[in-house]
Amino acid sequence: MKRKIILNIHPFLFALVSLLFIYFQVMLETSPDEIFRPFVILSLGLVLLYPLAVKFAKSWEWGGILLTILVLGLFFQPEHFVIASTLAAFFIFLCFLYFKLTKRSFLVTHVSLSLTFASFFIVAAQIIVLLFYITPIPFSYYKAMVSRSSSNTILLPESSNTLKPDIYYIVLDGYPRADILKEIYNFDNSEFVENLEGLGFIVPENVRSNYPRTALSISSTLDMQYWDTISPDMDGVPFWWPAKPVMRHSRVRESLEAIGYQSISFASDWDITDNPTVDMYIKPYPARLTGYENYIAVTTPLKLFLTPFQNIAPVMSNEVHRHYILNIMDNLKTIPNIDGPKFVFAHIVLPHPPIVFNEDGSPVDSSEEFYFGASMWSREDGYIAQLEFLNDYLPPVVETIMRESKTPPIIILQADHGSALHFSFSSLETDCLKERFSIFGAYYLPGKPLKAIPQNLTPVNLFRIVFNEYFGTKMPLLENRNYYTQGGKMFDDMQDVTAVVGSACTFPRSTH
Repeated sequence: MKRKIILNIHPFLFALVSLLFIYFQVMLETSPDEIFRPFVILSLGLVLLYPLAVKFAKSWEWGGILLTILVLGLFFQPEHFVIASTLAAFFIFLCFLYFKLTKRSFLVTHVSLSLTFASFFIVAAQIIVLLFYITPIPFSYYKAMVSRSSSNTILLPESSNTLKPDIYYIVLDGYPRADILKEIYNFDNSEFVENLEGLGFIVPENVRSNYPRTALSISSTLDMQYWDTISPDMDGVPFWWPAKPVMRHSRVRESLEAIGYQSISFASDWDITDNPTVDMYIKPYPARLTGYENYIAVTTPLKLFLTPFQNIAPVMSNEVHRHYILNIMDNLKTIPNIDGPKFVFAHIVLPHPPIVFNEDGSPVDSSEEFYFGASMWSREDGYIAQLEFLNDYLPPVVETIMRESKTPPIIILQADHGSALHFSFSSLETDCLKERFSIFGAYYLPGKPLKAIPQNLTPVNLFRIVFNEYFGTKMPLLENRNYYTQGGKMFDDMQDVTAVVGSACTFPRSTH
């Protein structure tokens, strides 16, 4: 029996082959551990199907072969189907040729053996390639994240006499400063700014992001330091997902939890800012597919089997994306009713494309597939419409938080980076750095003067200021620096562009 199982393990190995093929297409944003859950689910499905296949085919060997055919048909993308099938056929042919030359009978057992060898060979080759890619990531970085202790954390002074205000860190993805909106999009955002100032927000005129990418920007903000300090050995690492541990267990979160804060986050449809490890995780659906699992679903016939579960663990679509955003903004209003001090993180993917909202909040009538691609920035009218919707929807949310909070809360509305109409990570010569790095920021700091937030704030200093102002720390403010990364890379080949980030750009003016 054990020998039969080993000889017929090829359906499971080919399932892993498929998952690894797909992983290499999304490996910039997807960590290798995300392969585990879909592999377990697919394997359990195969285990359940194996007795049926054996009963139908009347032998272990033919049952396994039928399941491998099923795996090749359902789990594979077309181009990968050709590669895997060709290699499997090649191994069967070699085995057949060997038995033909030795004048021995070629049995169905040998077909199973060939398929097992073929699948094992492909998996081994894929793992070697994977190890080659991830080797540049320093082990010391992950060790530091896993063992992050009080020595790594800014411990805030506990005082029973000090009221601890709720802290809301709300990221508005891809929201530029008012002057950039006027200069590039010919859009006047003064009404929104004035509304927030009327509520008591500080809205500086010259806020700039430290980094042009969401993962780098938010993680640096939450850790209150630059990436060359967080992990000086990340040079040469092109992947985005190493930023995830910093965002999940940042120094800001760890510090606040140490003095009694409850951490709260909202489900995001982007894996890197999604943080289910907090004390309270608010999600719009019972289950959530990772970005990797979504990619599997939309690029293989497996999507047909997931459609009935669209209200439980939906495959991403424009409508699902809308639902994630509305879930965040609607549920933010309920947070003041939760007892105790709270640190709330919300990543709202607006006005960043994809374009899914009209200016009145109604769904965009579009048959387009859900897509986060850079080309979506060229849809200026759609981008401005989403910004106008956000401008109308967000102030009442903020007012509710302020009104319902027992202690006046700290509310941070800050972009991770600016827009990208004239920015594509192609080169320093053609990218408009001023557009991408000039970000919107509005800060409600009850009881603190306007000068508490400098006009030229960069986010790396944001929580240093908050901690100094409200918790009595004396953290020095870091020098304002701005870093550019080219192409699809993340940490690889970062360039300090502080001296030129505010330089004017040449581009055609919009007519909004």
